[in-house]
Amino acid sequence: MVNCPLCKAVKNESAIYEDKWIKIVETKRLKGHRRRIMVITKKHIDVVPSWLDKHMLDKLEETGRKIFNYTYKFVIMSPIYGTIPNHAHYVATDLEEGSEDHKQILATPWLRVVQVKGWKNG
Repeated sequence: MVNCPLCKAVKNESAIYEDKWIKIVETKRLKGHRRRIMVITKKHIDVVPSWLDKHMLDKLEETGRKIFNYTYKFVIMSPIYGTIPNHAHYVATDLEEGSEDHKQILATPWLRVVQVKGWKNG
């Protein structure tokens, strides 16, 4: 779609990961987080088949384990409060308490909570 920001991201943003169906990119706005990433479908679709939904979540989790190596866990959020409708995507974020969207993250259903492998406290 011509005016869809996610369609533009598929074409213009540098990929952290990319395959035939999806692209993982940094989000435009960090909202006070050190890193925020999202997975988007390369085609402008709203409802994805279950195999693609699982692929999106699995690749976002796999990529997030590398990206969020500075924290003990990150979450993949439901798009229920997303500002871009009609283009399938998920956002992964840390749980930075000082971020501008911290309360919204806590109020948003989490699809996955991912412990970052190898992280040790103190």
